[in-house]
Amino acid sequence: MSAIGGFWPGRDRPDLLAVVERMGGGLSAYGPDRKGQWRGDGIALVWRQLSVLPEDLYDRQPLVSADGRHVLVADARIDNGAELADELGWPPESAQPRVESRLILDAYRRWGVGCVARLLGDFAFALWDTQERRLLLARDATGTRPLFWARCGDGIAFASMPRGLFAVPEISRTIDDSQLAAYLALLMLEGPDTLYRDIKRVPNGHLLLADADGVRLHRYWNPDRGRELHLPRQQDYAEALRAEMTRAVRCRLRSSGPVASMLSAGLDSSSVTSIAASLLGTAGKRLLALTAVPRSGFPASAGAGRVVDESTLAARVAALHPNIDHMLVPSGTRSHLQTVDLFLQHTDLPVLNPCNAVWTSRLAQQARQGGARVLLSGAGGNFGVSYEGEKYLPQLFIRGRWLELARLLAGMHRDNRAALRGLWLALAPHLPPGLHRQLRRLAGRHAIGSTSQFSMLVPEFAAASGLERLYDQKGYRRFSDPPPADGWTVRKQCFQRIDPGPYVAADAALAGIDRRNPLLDRQLLEFCLSVPERHYIDGGRRAALLRDAMAGLLPPALLRRRCRGLQAADWYEGVVAARDELAEEVQRQARSGLAGRALDVARMQDLVDSLPAADTPTADLAAMGWNQSVLNDQYRAALLRGIGVGRFLRRVEGGNA
Repeated sequence: MSAIGGFWPGRDRPDLLAVVERMGGGLSAYGPDRKGQWRGDGIALVWRQLSVLPEDLYDRQPLVSADGRHVLVADARIDNGAELADELGWPPESAQPRVESRLILDAYRRWGVGCVARLLGDFAFALWDTQERRLLLARDATGTRPLFWARCGDGIAFASMPRGLFAVPEISRTIDDSQLAAYLALLMLEGPDTLYRDIKRVPNGHLLLADADGVRLHRYWNPDRGRELHLPRQQDYAEALRAEMTRAVRCRLRSSGPVASMLSAGLDSSSVTSIAASLLGTAGKRLLALTAVPRSGFPASAGAGRVVDESTLAARVAALHPNIDHMLVPSGTRSHLQTVDLFLQHTDLPVLNPCNAVWTSRLAQQARQGGARVLLSGAGGNFGVSYEGEKYLPQLFIRGRWLELARLLAGMHRDNRAALRGLWLALAPHLPPGLHRQLRRLAGRHAIGSTSQFSMLVPEFAAASGLERLYDQKGYRRFSDPPPADGWTVRKQCFQRIDPGPYVAADAALAGIDRRNPLLDRQLLEFCLSVPERHYIDGGRRAALLRDAMAGLLPPALLRRRCRGLQAADWYEGVVAARDELAEEVQRQARSGLAGRALDVARMQDLVDSLPAADTPTADLAAMGWNQSVLNDQYRAALLRGIGVGRFLRRVEGGNA
């Protein structure tokens, strides 16, 4: 894990070195262990290292090729290093450590820009060609390493995080209204735009070329729908999935210190933890498994289909592996505003879900206190390994394959009494929007006609910012529309639009730890997309493929489980305790120019005013049903997200001193 930056102003710049030194200072929190800087003809590069790989001990950047033509700065973990080294004719690893930066540089010198598609793992790098006077920026397929850039007159600046770019005087913190509205509407990122008008990002799976002719973005990772995998039996697909997951986890165990894992009672994190423990056990190593739990004595229930305290099932997973040290981690006393501020301090970006950020940041810090340098995560599996396959149902309906649809609905009834849900899922994508909304109302479900259910976005601000045009330009689905029927396209778009990089960087800065997610492994995602959808809902069992793959590796009770965990179930106690603090913050946001325009501060104030008193007995609080849909949407989603975004906007305006 490292941080990189550079500035190529495109003209004489007396303060070039000073600007890049400030850039390095801004990035130092992400890489406190080692630093480097290089200046060439009209360009300067900077590097800051957080040492988490055994090979990091030998890494020195910026890395200059022997002939002086190419200069590289990289934040990378390359998982196919052995294969690349063989192709490049390197000596055995015992004779020469496979340092990631050297692999990338030599790969570029052999294959040019085409090397980017050959690299597997988590990476962001910049390579300067002194002869061509061309800058290459590249980012891994699923965006696990962040990389931002900005035009500066005739030149370009880049940095791992926005704060590096703010070292350049010409780059402002001006907010892009349309991107702010899109963020508040929960639209996933598409393209290079960010919340800052002057700052762009290298989208995941893309490379950028900058030279005298301008800047050009190219997508190098674009999975092909035609590459469908055909195997004889369901079990063959399950065994293939287990093999792919094992490879993906093994790649992410390479570390200069102990490894930790987030462990909930869900299939994704349990699978990652179980596979990691098995692999580490064969090497005589231990795994620290961390489970987020509510405070001791927490009384509330989460309602039907949700589990408040996941420690019991998580403990069963841990008990299967004698080399797991299982730790239960309560949320602690940090308030949501404190968490928002920590994230802002290290990313210059708002946190999308303050509730989840409380417990994920706490797990990262506990992992580091336990000596770990790497924290494995199970996030991102919903559209990959644990995809439930329900998008296969509307495909059967529209194709007239009624018998197969009936069999699956019968299987869903046997599996979880979910036949009616399955029938709705089969029909809903094919209904006219008006009928779709009416049927939802008749069923007593939420009327999804606007973003107000989960957002504090002011409709007038959304209209003025051109949000509707953005829906059309980027192909986003409106929440009032019926759900899409094409599961393959939805999953591919999800993989290509996710952007976990800033969260990984936040963990590096907050806890000095490298968060790694095996379920976002590029080859694993390509495998998941190649599996015909029917295998994910085999026999009417949702997420059947992962359940079959993990049979014998996870407790039967977990494999049979059909409910979901609710992380940070005690979130509302912190909200009620901070009632006065939240009220003061909303009043400040009402006086803020941009926050006052973009956020419905009057509604936020009403919600805060409606909070119970801080001394309300916990049993009385629990009886209010905070984790039921209405209060959860109003407070956990809309209010806390709105306050987090407003605090970010005030920080941009200089109001969070």
